[in-house]
Amino acid sequence: MIAKHDPVVEKKIKGQQNAKYTSSVIQNEILECLANVVREEIIQEVNESEVFSVIADETKDLKKEQLSLKWLDVQKEMYEGQPKELQKLSDTRWACRYLACRNLMDRLPALDLSFVSLLATFRRLLGDAKVLSDTLQSPSLDLAMAVDLVSAIKDSFQEYRSETFVDTLWKSIVDTATKCNIAIENAEKKRSQKVNSRLGGSVITSTLGQRKCNDGDKDSFRRTIFYPIVDTILGELDRRFSKDNCEIMRGIQALDPKSTCFLQEEAVFRLGEIYESDSEDLSHELHQTRRLLQRKQQSGMPNLSGIVELAVFLEPHKDVFHELFRLCKIAIALPPQCFD
Repeated sequence: MIAKHDPVVEKKIKGQQNAKYTSSVIQNEILECLANVVREEIIQEVNESEVFSVIADETKDLKKEQLSLKWLDVQKEMYEGQPKELQKLSDTRWACRYLACRNLMDRLPALDLSFVSLLATFRRLLGDAKVLSDTLQSPSLDLAMAVDLVSAIKDSFQEYRSETFVDTLWKSIVDTATKCNIAIENAEKKRSQKVNSRLGGSVITSTLGQRKCNDGDKDSFRRTIFYPIVDTILGELDRRFSKDNCEIMRGIQALDPKSTCFLQEEAVFRLGEIYESDSEDLSHELHQTRRLLQRKQQSGMPNLSGIVELAVFLEPHKDVFHELFRLCKIAIALPPQCFD
């Protein structure tokens, strides 16, 4: 069929009858040749661009992202020094899990009190985290505001460890269980379990061989369910929103001409420090860039609308504004999609 419309294919088919190229060995060799061509073109583009990003699906093995580990090996082969990896700042699955908890809780009856406790806890905590997730996915994303929002969420989660909040949450759990005709055991009549004095003040997240905690015990809920979940989420926020990651976010925002902190020295200097820029050259470049932009705008040039336009504006003078132009390329190669 193809040969009727393609003279090259027709010539191959009507040529030597013993060269059909249909064996598995030949086909694998052809695929390997095509793969080598694609690989060489990718390597050439990477070498020419200097700065690039990789977006791909991941597979996990024992809590490790295989793509991430392999990428670190690639960096070691391509560049000298310690490889750098920008941690993911958020995960949209948190928002999906919140919606799942909300929808499931709206369609109770549930299984037991423990199930209701977990559902209510995740609904409240993931609901707060969803605000951050939505902010990071907003088309008008302000990275500096997102960093401040992370700090606010962390403070809220710390406040949730108070007795007042636990009392309020436990009351809502009991009310929900009552509506669903779920039995609530009277924990006060049962003998309380003693914990080893050496573990005082600790949060136990794995079994130590004790008997199962009483489902109707508010104190048990606080120690074995609520506190471990809050601490785990806080730890994940600290991991994803590390100090360097937050500084990178603020630095990228400072390179956005639409930002209120455009070319703010402190934020840009910190970004340059992370990516090993010359601070003295960067300081001079920032000063001259402000003056150059001011003169161009006075002569009728429209305001720049993004980091890409700033990079295009600086590209004809990239030898003069070497450090600032380099940071712009880095910021472009780390798009907001990488923070999901």
